[in-house]
Amino acid sequence: MGLLAERDTLALHATTMTGPNGLIHWQPETLMVFQTVRYLRANGVECYFSVDTGATVYVNCRPADAETVRTEIAALGMETALAEVGGPAHLVDDHLF
Repeated sequence: MGLLAERDTLALHATTMTGPNGLIHWQPETLMVFQTVRYLRANGVECYFSVDTGATVYVNCRPADAETVRTEIAALGMETALAEVGGPAHLVDDHLF
């Protein structure tokens, strides 16, 4: 799943960058995180990057590796935050509209 998310990120941004407006949201730091994630993965830490339509990079990994990943990214001078997967899906009666 992580590899699919990473490939989807690259495909999405390739389309955005080569579209009519040529939008590039990535910064040099974005690429530094990508390279660090790939370095970690090559050295046995199963982690994958993902980026939404902005410049914020999310690194997906197993809970046991989260602190290692956070430490490596923080060493780049990046602000980091740990997050966890939410609970199971459920129906709600509160509607937004």
